[in-house]
Amino acid sequence: MTSATLRRRLLKAFPLCVLALSALAAGCQNTTRRVLPLRLDRAMVRVPPDQEFIPGPTFRIATWNVGVFVDEFDDPYIESELDDGTTQWVPRGRDARGLDSERLGAFAEGVRALEADVLILQGFESPIYLRELAEELFPNTGYRYFTSSKSLDTDRNTVLASRVPLGVFYSYRDVTTPIDGFIEEDGFTPSYQRQDNSQLWAVDVFVNKDYEFTLFGARLREGDGPRNQGIRAGQVDLIQAQASRFLRERRRANIIVAGDLGARPGSDEVQRLRGATGGVAFFDLLQTSDDPTTSPLHRQYLMPNRNMVREYVPESVRIGPGLPPETWERVSPHQPVVAEFLANDTRRRSSLEGLPIPGFERRGDDPE
Repeated sequence: MTSATLRRRLLKAFPLCVLALSALAAGCQNTTRRVLPLRLDRAMVRVPPDQEFIPGPTFRIATWNVGVFVDEFDDPYIESELDDGTTQWVPRGRDARGLDSERLGAFAEGVRALEADVLILQGFESPIYLRELAEELFPNTGYRYFTSSKSLDTDRNTVLASRVPLGVFYSYRDVTTPIDGFIEEDGFTPSYQRQDNSQLWAVDVFVNKDYEFTLFGARLREGDGPRNQGIRAGQVDLIQAQASRFLRERRRANIIVAGDLGARPGSDEVQRLRGATGGVAFFDLLQTSDDPTTSPLHRQYLMPNRNMVREYVPESVRIGPGLPPETWERVSPHQPVVAEFLANDTRRRSSLEGLPIPGFERRGDDPE
């Protein structure tokens, strides 16, 4: 075969090779497209093989400020009067260290009465202590996951107990936030703080294979006065910024803020969290409640965003359910709040969405 003949045959075969390579590339691209739709929120998150999800159509979230609940062991790395066994507030004149059997019994009775699938406690020393009490005092409640963001300065933390698996945990302990309206002595440097942010965190919660939400566990700065209000405002702005981030990552993200906001329902800070000044709209499940059993100073909050409020079971929110007020008071002056939600995403409109929120028309997180 001459070189000219070989050249002609190669030229004729070249288009066929190009077509074959193109088809192969297209096939690879098609294969890639079939693999890509992995839900990013579950990427690298695995559920234990023996995990039993909530069998029913609903699940319950509860929040409870237990005052000061610490164990009998002194932490040598924390210089706290509370950890040393003294406190400014002692329930019914007794030791606040959690050793009183009557107080421990009331706490266990309260946990059982709440029947929460996800339980947020403020004022608790550690998830380890909570896990030990769960094993000893209420072993049949099904709590399997315990976590928190431990403070470096105090023994009071916001602790989570959950029956269902958890995903990524976001700690804001080392985040510095502004004190709204305050400047330093030099007259122009804005004031900041981070000490109180250790009791604020977020975590992804997997209720079942089809429903998940991001939970903000919060115990914000308490107390009246402009400086305390300014600290809370900075913390609320942090929640708003992080919630906006989660919604940018997942447009239909279910988000809820649960805890003690340290503020009255009508305060500027709570209105700020509700979205009165812009950002994500959160709905206070107790905003229409006139239940007299909880003082405004000791108010707990459950506040889902627009996506999650649509799963709220109407009229399911309760303050101190199932037990007389004196039982709750044996633990702390704060009564818990619990509410139920549907365990699947729904597009139905919630009646709470129709309630007036200042500036609500400017909200940008509506999934529709």
